Amino acid sequence: MGDAGLMPLDHKYIGEIRKIETGELLDPEEFVIFRVKDLALSNTLRHYWETCRALGSPLEHLDAILALRERVQVWQQEHPEQCKVPD
Repeated sequence: MGDAGLMPLDHKYIGEIRKIETGELLDPEEFVIFRVKDLALSNTLRHYWETCRALGSPLEHLDAILALRERVQVWQQEHPEQCKVPD
């Protein structure tokens, strides 16, 4: 499969995640993965936005969350046959 040396991500995936700004390779323990087809994701992002706002996150971060949520909603509307209940 060509996955030699790739790190396990969450419990289902392998790969590597790097920061755009620096190229730094992140430790798999520092992140989680949600897929856009996950029907719970849009509401999860709404709750995350609300929590970040209450905690005083900067506007740039709040805007990024809203943009991501919109991308999820558009994708799900365009690909309803691929959306599913999280498993």
